[in-house]
Amino acid sequence: MTNIASNEDSSFDVVGKWISKDQCHLTFRLSEDGMGECEIDYDFDKYDLTFLRDILTEFLDTQPKE
Repeated sequence: MTNIASNEDSSFDVVGKWISKDQCHLTFRLSEDGMGECEIDYDFDKYDLTFLRDILTEFLDTQPKE
């Protein structure tokens, strides 16, 4: 598994590995003080990844400007 993203306090990280040319497995690990930990494992195909990238980009583009 390759560490794809994490933050400094280790409350969020993403690791992944390619299963095939068109599919990968991602694990999202979330940890919040007082709320415990959550781990989400999912196999994505390249179309899922493209869709996920697009919706996250669209969401980030709507960030309020203060």
